[in-house]
Amino acid sequence: MNPAPMGPARGPATATPGNAALYRGGATRTAALQAAPPEPQDVLARALTRSLGQPLASGNSVLPLFEAAAADAAVLAALEEARDHVNLAGRLTGAAPEALERLVSRLAARARAGVRVNLLLDGWDERAPWPAALEPLRRPGITLCGNEDGPARRFGIALAGGDRQALLVVDGRLAFVDHLVTPAAVPAGPWQVAALRVEGPLVAQIQSVFVERWRRVAERPMQPGRHFPPLTPVGTQRVGLAACDTGRGPAPLRQALHSALGVARQRIVLATRHGEPGRELLAALAAAAERGVAVRLLLAAGRRPSGLPASVAVHERPAGLGAAPSNLCVVDGVWCALGGTRLDGRGWLHEAATA
Repeated sequence: MNPAPMGPARGPATATPGNAALYRGGATRTAALQAAPPEPQDVLARALTRSLGQPLASGNSVLPLFEAAAADAAVLAALEEARDHVNLAGRLTGAAPEALERLVSRLAARARAGVRVNLLLDGWDERAPWPAALEPLRRPGITLCGNEDGPARRFGIALAGGDRQALLVVDGRLAFVDHLVTPAAVPAGPWQVAALRVEGPLVAQIQSVFVERWRRVAERPMQPGRHFPPLTPVGTQRVGLAACDTGRGPAPLRQALHSALGVARQRIVLATRHGEPGRELLAALAAAAERGVAVRLLLAAGRRPSGLPASVAVHERPAGLGAAPSNLCVVDGVWCALGGTRLDGRGWLHEAATA
């Protein structure tokens, strides 16, 4: 209990703005009412602020998009509204041909309209011939750089699992995380993709991730533009971005997840994209269950992980639905993490972003 403020030596009981009544009448003064415990969202916000090393960004609108056609439509609509620049990083190989054609056509059209376009493509070697599907992007106003080896070769690290998360920033005001275009192989069921449409102050942080990624791996300067315009609140969501550079320090996503699990009070739901969580994450889940938190796991496949209390409910994703497009964690119904990084302990060095 926090110490109560000191008052006059004698007098009747009075109420303070801090919801503690002070009883006066002698040398001792005690608080009759203890302040109510903080709300779960406030506990999680403080834990995540510590793990990320910066305050959460307030005033955002974050819209999850799980259906492939809806995600593609949202991306194309955002590109149509671009007036200054488009910054795109991710992988286009393996996309559904018709969806890729629509995306490339829209990017080329915006470049013809004077919008500056910066493309940083994973899985494409600039020394190789241009793929026919990308030929319309060979024009003024578009700077396209490949990221075949990316930072992995520079650091001498073999990456385990997945690509860097896709990023798309339009005019420095609207961003998409983890989706550019529908892949050729779309999982069955309602969870086909895992995209986040973001507006608000957090977009500046996402833009910074793109700019830093470009600075590290691209061999040509970016097209100029107003990459960091003033941003005003557009929603009510507090969001943190966990982004790490491959081979540089601890993984913020790992720290953020462990912080959230460590302060969970009621329930945890965790769905994995590949395999099962690593040992450290399983230990954090077991500790939460032993505190009385209801824990539910949805795994891609495989047996029940060892070391979990019997109270932990483990479900296997049906084989007919294929692999989930991303990892998903919900804590106490007020905090959600969505990201493509593996959770089995082998993928923490990979660049990741999660909101």
